Amino acid sequence: MRFAFRDAHRRSDLARVSALIEACGLSTVGLFSPGSVYIVAVRDLSVVGVCGLEPDGDAGLLRSLAVDPSARGVKLSWRLVELIIARARLSGVRRLFTFSKDTGDLFIAMGWHDLPLQEVTPEIENTTQVIHYHKVGWYPDERALCLDLNAT
Repeated sequence: MRFAFRDAHRRSDLARVSALIEACGLSTVGLFSPGSVYIVAVRDLSVVGVCGLEPDGDAGLLRSLAVDPSARGVKLSWRLVELIIARARLSGVRRLFTFSKDTGDLFIAMGWHDLPLQEVTPEIENTTQVIHYHKVGWYPDERALCLDLNAT
């Protein structure tokens, strides 16, 4: 399978990106918040993958990693994460965090490590996802992971 990768555009991609994220069971709260960046994978003019970055000073939140079932099994998630890591470095992010209910092993394979949730949230407290979960509560099975961009 061949994919093209590009920045998502709020105006033209919001509906397709939102639909894909929701279909994968992820939250769209704060999608395309100011300062955030989303990269999409496109195949045959359809968005089949997405991953986002919400910077917060020298830390950042990787969020909304979603791949359409028709595009799974070819390391598309891995490639999207690599692209977001590269974008985070360009943005001056030194530590990247993510939350996961079921894809934590992918991140571990890529060199990320687990952290207690309470250690993560102060570093990215201004991201829309963290603000939202402080208001409504965290998922009980949420896993927090970190990647030190200075070490990789």
